[in-house]
Amino acid sequence: MIVSCLLCFLCLCLSTLTSMHELLSLFPPSQLVIRSHEGPDAREKRDGLDRMSEGYTIDHVVDSGKLITLFSAPDYPQFQATEERYNNKGAYVVLEPPNFDNAIFHGFTAVTPRPKVNAYYNFEEVIDSDEELDLESMVTS
Repeated sequence: MIVSCLLCFLCLCLSTLTSMHELLSLFPPSQLVIRSHEGPDAREKRDGLDRMSEGYTIDHVVDSGKLITLFSAPDYPQFQATEERYNNKGAYVVLEPPNFDNAIFHGFTAVTPRPKVNAYYNFEEVIDSDEELDLESMVTS
């Protein structure tokens, strides 16, 4: 959370903390975890995960809090010359005081008509896997 990071930075600048425990005691336990950049293409390949059609999903709700995933790219993939699209919304979240733990979602759609933009890469040539890449074996001489 930005507020926590800012508070942490200010505390470290203003005083010397004697231990990590002292640092962590400055913050209440987090009841909301927001992660990003897992798009609809990654979700369609995993059983049990909701689609990313609204630009966000609430992945886990337990007594101790929530895990939310945001995806801000509407009509994914944006810069590929393909008709196969997810037609998803993008989203952002607003957190309000005092606890910053109640997410207010705002969805948006892509601009239409689509502007002509060249892709940075050919998506059909990009490896689509969760496996770790062996970069050394990919080096060409």
